[in-house]
Amino acid sequence: MAIKLVSMKCPECRALLDVEENRKQIFCSYCGTKIMIQNDNEHIVRHIDEAGIKRSELNAMVRLKELELEEKENERRRKGRYTAYIIACILLVVGIVSEIIVHENPLGLFMILGAVYIAMFAFFSSDDDKKKKH
Repeated sequence: MAIKLVSMKCPECRALLDVEENRKQIFCSYCGTKIMIQNDNEHIVRHIDEAGIKRSELNAMVRLKELELEEKENERRRKGRYTAYIIACILLVVGIVSEIIVHENPLGLFMILGAVYIAMFAFFSSDDDKKKKH
């Protein structure tokens, strides 16, 4: 039984190819392009850029990973600011109580100033984050 061959051209490099009649797909022996063949009477040739498909899938995965890392970094910063505000509040309360109990206590004043400094630092660092996003 003889194998029937059909001649066709590669859609990518235009090389002449001999294809077995019942094949569903072939690879060009010159440029390596994958060619899909449909229907027994008509030979419809589709060029499938597998490298391009994989590249776009990879780019999508990389972008998704970048977004995940960005979200983790934003969450870390939010937690850091929250912790700074908590520490500032504790220092402020301790400083105020210390000033009420012992008048003219330099430690109480130092705690109040430290609380204000920490709160200002946390507030202004959050403004810098907002400016970077825009």
